[in-house]
Amino acid sequence: MEPEPHRPAAAAKAAQTVARVKVGVAATLAAVVVVMPLLALLRAGIFGPLWSAAIWALGLVVAFAGWGTVLQRRLAPALDADLGLRTAWGLSLTVAAGGLLCLVGLARRPVLVAWVVLGLGLSAHELFIWFVAAADGERQRFRARFRWDTALVVGLLVLVGLSFVGAAARDVPNPNDDLLAYLPFAREIQQTGTLIQPFSLRRMAAYGGQSLLQAMTLLGADDAQVHLFDWGICRVVLVALVLGSSREAPRGSRLTVLVAALAAFMLPEVRINSTSEASGVVGFVAIFRTMVWAERNHASGRAAAFLLALPIAAVCTLRQNYMVVAALMLGTAALFGRDADAPERRRQLLRVAGLTAACLLPWAALAFRSNHTFLFPVFHGYYDPHYVGLTPASSWHKRLEVLLSSSASPEPVRLLPLLVLAAPAAARRWHQRPIAALWVGAIVGCAALVMFLPEADVSAIQRYTFAMLVAFMIGTALAASEHTVTAGGRADTAVLAVVLIALVVQVQGNAGTLERNLSRALERIAAHDRDPSPLLATQPAVRRVQEAVPAGERLLAMIERPYLFDFKRNRVVLLDQTGAVSPPPGIPLSSGEAMAGYLVGQGIRYFAFSYPDKAQYLYSRAHWTRLRTGGQPFWRATAPVYLAAFDAVDAIARTRHKLYDDGQMAVVDLTVLGQ
Repeated sequence: MEPEPHRPAAAAKAAQTVARVKVGVAATLAAVVVVMPLLALLRAGIFGPLWSAAIWALGLVVAFAGWGTVLQRRLAPALDADLGLRTAWGLSLTVAAGGLLCLVGLARRPVLVAWVVLGLGLSAHELFIWFVAAADGERQRFRARFRWDTALVVGLLVLVGLSFVGAAARDVPNPNDDLLAYLPFAREIQQTGTLIQPFSLRRMAAYGGQSLLQAMTLLGADDAQVHLFDWGICRVVLVALVLGSSREAPRGSRLTVLVAALAAFMLPEVRINSTSEASGVVGFVAIFRTMVWAERNHASGRAAAFLLALPIAAVCTLRQNYMVVAALMLGTAALFGRDADAPERRRQLLRVAGLTAACLLPWAALAFRSNHTFLFPVFHGYYDPHYVGLTPASSWHKRLEVLLSSSASPEPVRLLPLLVLAAPAAARRWHQRPIAALWVGAIVGCAALVMFLPEADVSAIQRYTFAMLVAFMIGTALAASEHTVTAGGRADTAVLAVVLIALVVQVQGNAGTLERNLSRALERIAAHDRDPSPLLATQPAVRRVQEAVPAGERLLAMIERPYLFDFKRNRVVLLDQTGAVSPPPGIPLSSGEAMAGYLVGQGIRYFAFSYPDKAQYLYSRAHWTRLRTGGQPFWRATAPVYLAAFDAVDAIARTRHKLYDDGQMAVVDLTVLGQ
């Protein structure tokens, strides 16, 4: 038997060994958080296209969480915030910082990578601290967190993970939107650090937050995976936002939160391209949850105002129509209620408005540099208001008809009228003002959008209103989950039952979509695709087009694969929707000579184009000839503009000197007549 005096020394030595093991394990986990995404970025061939993109995208989520945690530690150290809310704050901070970087031309690949690496390092540091604390004196508290729904939450997270990896698989981007605009925008940011497109309508339709986040995603993914941000990363953040509310409200109905998280995961498929859909939902839910967080904790002052301003500013950069909803939410929150704290609350929301404007200022300045407007469509800038494709004349009868048909549509929220009635009844105490803000923002904002686009079909309206309506559904569900707590003795269990019924119907209605998505994910995971991206097939031809133009010269492009250009070699200007947007006096489409003279006057000497009789999609003469007599008034009104542009392009092809011509695409020098 060991002598008595040696026992304390042996125990101390054993404790030191255990502590070293704990620190070693924690350090290893922290290192993995940083190393794995970087390995996927720098050595993608090790994992293959699917897994390398998925690992990098997961690294982006972790980096957002790292930045959001720093925000919470610095601005609200005494208040708790769950991981989902912190991740949304970090994503919003990234957008705010990205606007400043784009304005000064620094949002290039090395800077974007550095931002992600710093975020990963911050998350690794947080993970290290958490693991050591959990391994020491907090094991019992950690175990106590396991509840009856833990297995269900784990099952949901498994489904989310499977869907996330499936979203990293290659897909076929929309040839009329993604290939012509959204992919080139992301590549332009990566290669030039900014986003300036004076001839692009799609550039005017958003400040550029979505393009920045796609550029960050495409650092570790290829062009065929451009949808990974909106339909992969944002879905993970959204589920975390919903589940995280249970930590903030431990006495609420966990069943309601779980069903709401399932409904958020099973979002209906309404997207046709990679522009903002799920990212908008994340933004509006983050605004709602931050409002609730501030009301619950009585948080005020500049720090709390900044945490709310960040998601408001971020969502405004994703789509221009989101600005209306965000403004309505902020205004409603300021005006709702007549309690004794109303003056201070209004001062606080004025701080939020000022900080939101400060976060948006770089993006607005960049939009003005690009298209001479900082608030489209209020100020037209380079947009031609006579372009009937976006602003056709329409009667109030037609506008009301579209509003009614859109309201009766079961997508994206199946029992929306029921939720519209239930939301005010569910909201009590700290949910009252946030629900009122979300109610007015979503419902009034959607109605305003429908009235502004009277010739759009119902499917288009569903896409444009998707984010605010789904966010409204989720916000109502989270408010209902606490109804029995916030309403006290006045609680009405029928309110919770109505919301649960609406959520169950939503989940059941999207079950087929979930099955298809998961089956497709399993098929793509099993495929082990290691081939080059199919979108690179025409890269040699596009490179030959560009090599015909001297380096450093401006190049106007009207080809079907402009994302393959080297935006650093030439200032590539995209002509994505001819006739809609152009610097004054406006691009003339009456003749080739008029068009060529205008472009030369704008400092553009070289013009690359696809032959209209050879193109397949947006620049195809046959396509627009069919639409001219089609059933959609929207496209019938637009077709003559495109057909006139194609005639002008044909005239330029006949009269100007060709530097390159392969029968499908050509490059001409607009200052030299053909020989």
